[in-house]
Amino acid sequence: MNDEPLNTPRSDAPDRKNEHAASEARDDSESSHHEESGPEFTFRRPNSTTILVAIAVALLAAILAINISSRRGKTDVPATELAKKIAERDALRAGINSERARLGLPAIEGIGSTEDPSQIAARISRDSATLATMLTQFDDVIRDRDAQLAAKTAALLTSEQQRQALTATVAQLQQQLQKALVDSSSSDLLRNQLSAATTRAADLEAKLSDAQSKLGDYANRPPPGDIERLKSQLEEARRARDFYDETNQKLEAELAKLRNNQAVAPPPEPKLFAETDADLLPAAVKLFARLRKLEGSSDSEIMAEYAKLGKDLGATVLKKVSFPTNQSDLTPGDKTAIDALAPNLPNRGLILVIGYASETGNVNLNRKLSSARATKTAEEINAHKLSGQDVQAAYLGQTNRFSGRTPEKNQICEIWHVLPPNP
Repeated sequence: MNDEPLNTPRSDAPDRKNEHAASEARDDSESSHHEESGPEFTFRRPNSTTILVAIAVALLAAILAINISSRRGKTDVPATELAKKIAERDALRAGINSERARLGLPAIEGIGSTEDPSQIAARISRDSATLATMLTQFDDVIRDRDAQLAAKTAALLTSEQQRQALTATVAQLQQQLQKALVDSSSSDLLRNQLSAATTRAADLEAKLSDAQSKLGDYANRPPPGDIERLKSQLEEARRARDFYDETNQKLEAELAKLRNNQAVAPPPEPKLFAETDADLLPAAVKLFARLRKLEGSSDSEIMAEYAKLGKDLGATVLKKVSFPTNQSDLTPGDKTAIDALAPNLPNRGLILVIGYASETGNVNLNRKLSSARATKTAEEINAHKLSGQDVQAAYLGQTNRFSGRTPEKNQICEIWHVLPPNP
């Protein structure tokens, strides 16, 4: 909207006319440009400004006619005819004032106004120029939004191309793996890693499909919140792409070792903190993947999935540890409660700590903060675990899963216990 008021002083009328003339010149220029590009038939619907001007002219003519008639004397026009003309004038003025109120313009004064016809015409011209300026600004806003939409569409198309390239790479590695199977234990390990990579590729494809669907909704001018969620999903797709690059490099290195008949090194000790999906213990892979898919789900969907996790994987939540903003240290009370968890569990299974952060602040800093919370909690559990228990930490970064209105409620760690069935 223009910051300048509509009822400006009369000295601004020339500037308003110049602006209106410039607007018409731009319209003529655009029209001539389209005519040069080929025959094109256009029809412009009369806008509110044209209608308003036509009604004002009609009202002006009626007022002039009544004034002329009244000057000729009372004997020239009967009382009934004069009353009829006055009623027509009032009806026209009421219609114009209603239309001007809808457009945000001041009402036209009655017969007692000090404005003469030339001043009324000048005011109508100023109002028309103001409305034309408003329409031009609205067109600029629409063009900006269309440009943003085009940029988001290009980014998603690029992500889709990268996903297709990664899928082709995985297929090639799978063919090479089938030809290079020499050692049974090494082939099983590679097959499991490739299966995990394929599952992750399917998850990435589902997320990209969901992002494309939401981008289609963006064409209907979605609210800013949907745009932020699309950005978050795009960031997740980029992180997944980096993970695939790293996994593919590892698979290629192992395939090279098999081709050279080199002995496979014993698997490394499991890491307390899993930086990537490849670092997760086998008992944690499915639980971590299903928790990641819950981002953006409703409360009822999350509750139903948590119940399924206990039935399908034997996974239950032992405790949730809350943290203040920008903090990852455990309080003495938290340490006391955490130290008592492992000794009261069976001497087997996995204790998995998942770290989260709220969506306020920087994404990368929140990712580091959630990993620090999970690591410190896992270190405290690991110091008091039983000999047959495994402990590991991972992070899922920013979330609003636990509260959409209170960011602090998302600054937590979940402590899961995964107890597979007895062998």
